[in-house]
Amino acid sequence: MSFLRLLFRDVRTFVGLIFSPVGGVFLVIGLVWLNTQIRLTTHGVETQAVVKNKHVSTSRDSKGHTSYSYKVLYEFKTAEGRVFTSDQSIGKGLYNRTGIGDKIIILYDPANPDTNAVKADKWRFFGPALCAGFGSIFPLIGLALLVGAWRNASRIAAILKMGIEAAGRITNIQRNTSYTVNGRHVYFIIEYEFEDHTHMKRRGAEQLVHEKVVEPLALGAGGEIPIKFLARNPEQSTVDLNILRSLAQTVAQTRKA
Repeated sequence: MSFLRLLFRDVRTFVGLIFSPVGGVFLVIGLVWLNTQIRLTTHGVETQAVVKNKHVSTSRDSKGHTSYSYKVLYEFKTAEGRVFTSDQSIGKGLYNRTGIGDKIIILYDPANPDTNAVKADKWRFFGPALCAGFGSIFPLIGLALLVGAWRNASRIAAILKMGIEAAGRITNIQRNTSYTVNGRHVYFIIEYEFEDHTHMKRRGAEQLVHEKVVEPLALGAGGEIPIKFLARNPEQSTVDLNILRSLAQTVAQTRKA
């Protein structure tokens, strides 16, 4: 079994590959958003705006949790006399203190007045910082998962390459409900015991044995399976899926014939 196949058998590889780019997207969005607010604070033009309307928008996620966004619609005039209208989200406290018709201080980008913010709103820094913070955590989680999957694949590859062959006896076999493929649990967990080269009883488990291997061979408790273990550390063992897969394919072809 190739190293890449071993690596991509581990669900941590897929989760890690998803977490890393998704986190990167959030990180970039957060940093760009934060940079915009910093530029408004340091180089933005301060002016007075009139609140024309205010409203609360809601959204509900797949678990039924409701989130709220507090927005104010205001109108302001640039130094050149151009009139702009902006609908901005602000913090709940500031929203409650702001009424229709109130005059508020805003900051706008003179090169692009559509980029503007309420000066007193602290959320304009907290929001992007939170987004960037989450974005930085997800790649780290993804990297940790990928490292774990890599180490596990390396361990199995070493056992398959240098391990001692032995006959394992299945002590338990059941569907692995932790993994779903197209809505189905196609993998089995096989627990086994074997005798190492010093005649000591050892135990092991294989978490991802596909049903295409288990069902043709009618694997069950008490059945025999090929395993390999490391002589220097017999606790390190694995089912030799190369042999089982080959046997399963032979059985399947025989049945078709």
